[in-house]
Amino acid sequence: MGICIDITKSGLTKECLENKRTQAEEAMDRLWPGKEPFTGWVRLPLEQDPDEIETLLNVAAEVCTKCDLFVVLGIGGSFLGAKAVHDALGPLPHGVPRVVFAGYNLDAASLLDISEMVRREETCLCIISKSGTTVETLIAFSVLKEVMNQKYGAAAKTRIYTITDEKDGALRKETIEQGYTSFAAPANVGGRFSVLTS
Repeated sequence: MGICIDITKSGLTKECLENKRTQAEEAMDRLWPGKEPFTGWVRLPLEQDPDEIETLLNVAAEVCTKCDLFVVLGIGGSFLGAKAVHDALGPLPHGVPRVVFAGYNLDAASLLDISEMVRREETCLCIISKSGTTVETLIAFSVLKEVMNQKYGAAAKTRIYTITDEKDGALRKETIEQGYTSFAAPANVGGRFSVLTS
């Protein structure tokens, strides 16, 4: 595997990098086989299912037709990864819902503000939680889901999207029971790398 790195403005020297070559090669030997826990992210780009990517694109197009506000609920890697990508993309083009984040703290005032946005605007929710039991995210989801149920009735579940463990956990169970559109968070990918998954 060859990697080309531009170090011209990094303050690093070729000698410094050459001294780290052995450590980098040892790290790749450990990470590449995926035998260490939560290292599935290393090979993930090579193992993406083209059908899942197509489904993601179709769901994204559907979301754009359903709402003006897209609330992403998550904490840790589930929040920070999505927020980093969102911020890196800059202003979103016309026709793409405004994205706000919740469930990463216990701030009642911001949750109240988001609840009011949900009442006023056409909204979809996306909760990201592998276990489905993360306290901050679960509280925000419970509050916002109730607002959605009051606003949309039985149709609320068609506006809720989940990304969670593919087989187990409280959120997977609710996803199956309610029929939410869902994607799997691979068990072998740690939280901070979940941004590389669905």
